[in-house]
Amino acid sequence: MKPWFKPDAFVFVQGMSDIGAPGIPRAVLIDVFEAIKFYEAKGIRFLLLTKNPRFYMDWRHHISPNTTIGATIETDWTITSDISKAPAPFHRLAAMEWCADNLPNDRFICVEPIMKCSPNFERDIMKTRPKFMAVGYDNYDNKLPEPSLERTEIFIKYLEDSGVKVFRKTLREVNV
Repeated sequence: MKPWFKPDAFVFVQGMSDIGAPGIPRAVLIDVFEAIKFYEAKGIRFLLLTKNPRFYMDWRHHISPNTTIGATIETDWTITSDISKAPAPFHRLAAMEWCADNLPNDRFICVEPIMKCSPNFERDIMKTRPKFMAVGYDNYDNKLPEPSLERTEIFIKYLEDSGVKVFRKTLREVNV
């Protein structure tokens, strides 16, 4: 395999798709994991991101140490099917907590677009022991139920005070 990446690169594997989406052919996933494994010795790291983190449980034997496993978890409240067809946030949190207890890989949680959540959301997120997080509002004016900017800043401060590196994405006053 010809090297495509510069040394010490950090590669987001699937950009505008979901590595854990049902329907991705097994052969494609095996090719992805083999490519990631190939680059391990070259010091190149990879980020996988899914709204279906149970995927990591099913594919745990294929995940190389140079892989950061990530999940999008926008809230801890139930999301209606008109907003998302992803597994319920409770299930995503539980799967990432399982990963924290059973896989040595770094974890990334994407809270984008952030939605209204309980006062316990940040504590529930910390059970997944993320190393990195991204937090931001919806960029597409989808009229999602968003927390106030003040609440979002409190959320971010809690994470940072807990040792998580937070990448601030779009932060703004809530659209009414």
